[in-house]
Amino acid sequence: STDAFMAKFSPSGDLLFSSYFGGSDEDRFERIGIDHYGNYLFTGYTSSDDYMTTPGVCQEEYGGGDGDIVITALDTDCQSIQYSTYLGNSAQEIGLDVDIDDNGNIVLVGLSSFFATNTTSGAYQQTYGGGTADSVIAKFSPNCTDLLWSTLLGGSGVEFCDDIDFDSAGNLVVSGYTGSSNFPVVDQFYNNTNNYDAFFAKLNPTGDTLLFSSYLGGNLEDRSYGMEVLSDDTIVISSPAASTDMPTLNPIQQNNSGETDAYLALFDDEGIIYGSYFGGEGGDFIMGMTVHEENWIGLLGYTDSEDLPTHNAIQDEFGGDE
Repeated sequence: STDAFMAKFSPSGDLLFSSYFGGSDEDRFERIGIDHYGNYLFTGYTSSDDYMTTPGVCQEEYGGGDGDIVITALDTDCQSIQYSTYLGNSAQEIGLDVDIDDNGNIVLVGLSSFFATNTTSGAYQQTYGGGTADSVIAKFSPNCTDLLWSTLLGGSGVEFCDDIDFDSAGNLVVSGYTGSSNFPVVDQFYNNTNNYDAFFAKLNPTGDTLLFSSYLGGNLEDRSYGMEVLSDDTIVISSPAASTDMPTLNPIQQNNSGETDAYLALFDDEGIIYGSYFGGEGGDFIMGMTVHEENWIGLLGYTDSEDLPTHNAIQDEFGGDE
């Protein structure tokens, strides 16, 4: 029904490489990274039982259900599959982000529906929390030859975990959003509300201890679609926030201006060190974030606000919705 694809461009915009990638059913890539060897690393999911895997990886065969997580690496010339594996069983599993630790191990986050996804003995949460999906976090050896550990993270509602990074001690920091009133929390900054809240959490490198975990939300619906850990272990989180009472500190915009505003916050171990809304009278949605050399933060999204704050703009007026 769909294939994944990958494409590579030169700095001047020339197409250097482009290819389909998939089997006989649905295949989709969600995120790209670079592994310890400089290979291009992709994660997503497939429902194809003939997806291209390589010998010697931790799971060469399709696990079943509505879809398995996939991890696939191509060499820098995009001409050779270096390694490719499934991760899943008879549930539905989706890979949403992938990163590499200092030892070259591959770590991914995603979601699993309905019951445990290849959790390993000793992992922090081996039992499915409930609802339609739990977060899944897994660590692989280089080249995905071994699944080092895999844990769930979730409560009785739905969880969606789509960002991962590492702090200076090698701990895993993850973020996403949850609809669970009993999401696992440790030393939390904020309590949950009756709607979706963003969350961020930290696990130790062996995946058996939840070091920190907190909701981040207000009186309405708030989600997280971007997170990064800075060199001083400050955590940056971006969110489309409908709540009118998100925590703010030293903001460029103190209050929510409309239906949903962009929201940005920085946290250290003691709590919030910066928090601000950004938006107009309509809906403003952050869908991506990047941090450049820790000097500035870039946000990307969409808006239907005609009064979105603009500055040095190439287009300073709303173009309309047609």
